[in-house]
Amino acid sequence: MNSSRSSVTTALYQLHEVGQRFGQHQVLQSINLTVNSGATCVLLGPSGCGKTTLLRLLAGLEAPTSGRIDFRQQTLPTSNEALRQYRQSLGYVIQEGGLFPHLNGWQNLALPAQYAGWSEDQTHARIEHLQQLMQLPAGLLQRHPGQISGGQRQRLALMRALMLDPEVLLMDEPLGALDPMIRYELQQELKALFQQLNKTVVLVTHDLPEAAWFAHHIVLLRDGHITQQGQLNEFVEQPADAFVEQFIQAQRGIALGDSA
Repeated sequence: MNSSRSSVTTALYQLHEVGQRFGQHQVLQSINLTVNSGATCVLLGPSGCGKTTLLRLLAGLEAPTSGRIDFRQQTLPTSNEALRQYRQSLGYVIQEGGLFPHLNGWQNLALPAQYAGWSEDQTHARIEHLQQLMQLPAGLLQRHPGQISGGQRQRLALMRALMLDPEVLLMDEPLGALDPMIRYELQQELKALFQQLNKTVVLVTHDLPEAAWFAHHIVLLRDGHITQQGQLNEFVEQPADAFVEQFIQAQRGIALGDSA
C-alpha cells in the first residue's frame, strides 16, 4: 500500500467559527484553524480547555453546535453512511490506547479490516507489514493487552489506527500514561514514523516540549478559545497574552532547545 502524499502544501481541514456547547456549558468558542495536508498539528493546553472535544469534532464523533468544519473543502458529512466512509480515512488513538482487553493483539488489529470488509489475505498482509514497520515480535500479537507492557500497548494501538492506511491520524494524549523513558523512546519512533508515512497528524497533549518535538503547528487553547497558534519560537518570543507567557514559564524546567 502506498502511503505517499503530495508534497504540495494544501489545507486538509479548515474550521470556521466552530463552537461546541453541552447544555449550558460552552466548551469551544469561535475556533478558526487550518490543518495542512502532511503536517503535524498539536493541540496544547491545560485540562478542560477543549482539546479532546476539538479532536472528537474532527473525527466526526460529534457535530459542532455552531460554525463549520471542512475536509478537503467539503463540509464534514452528517449522514451515517457518509460518516462511516469518512472515518475510514482516519486513524484514531485515544488515551491509553483503547484496545479491547478480551481480544488478543492480532484480533484487535483485524477489527478495522473486518469492519471495512477486507479479505482474510489482505488483512494478514497488512498486519504483517505493520508488524515489521513497528518492529514488534510476532508472538506479541497472540497476547492480550493485559499481558504486555504499556509501551507495547501503545504500539499496538497505533498499528490498529494505521490498519486501513488512513490519510489522517488523530491522537488524544497517546503517550500520557507512560513512564518517562518509554515515553521518550516512543516520541522518537512516532516522529520518524510520521515523517516516513507522510500522514497528516492532529495530536493532543498538555506537554509543551512534546508539542514542540512533534508539531509543524502548535495551537494553544484556554477555556475553549485559541489563545495563540504558530511555531514554538513565536510563543516564546511573542506571547499573545499573560496566559501564554505563564504557560511557557511553567514548563521552563524542561529543556526546549532541541525540540524546535
